[in-house]
Amino acid sequence: MDEMLKKITSSNFEEDLKIALNQHGYDAVLAGYSIFSYENKSVLLYLNNTNGNENIKSEIKQLVDEVSNNNGLGLFRVELSYKKE
Repeated sequence: MDEMLKKITSSNFEEDLKIALNQHGYDAVLAGYSIFSYENKSVLLYLNNTNGNENIKSEIKQLVDEVSNNNGLGLFRVELSYKKE
């Protein structure tokens, strides 16, 4: 777990993900990680400007997958939290 966290924090994952999300119109905050192993990890995103639907979840998952693979981190399970109106 510690090795995976070091790999995440030493990569450009967080900055690249923020840029990708912003380019697609999402105001998102990376709220945290759950890391159990290289294969079993998740990222929690807090979205300020959307209330979520399946299309949004799917698009964000694709963005996270692309950014994480580009940074050599493998796939993350993506958990989303939405701003309450």
